Amino acid sequence: MNHQQRLEEAKAALHKLQTGSLRATVRDSEGNSVTFHAPQQLEHYIKSL
Repeated sequence: MNHQQRLEEAKAALHKLQTGSLRATVRDSEGNSVTFHAPQQLEHYIKSL
């Protein structure tokens, strides 16, 4: 998965958290699943991409 795909997946997951979901999962650069429970955590992850 390239950088752009990871960024799009993370943005979709952030929207999911902001609209009431309790958790959202994205894949990191190595393909591992990373679960976020708070929008702030995911926003920090997106900035680090």
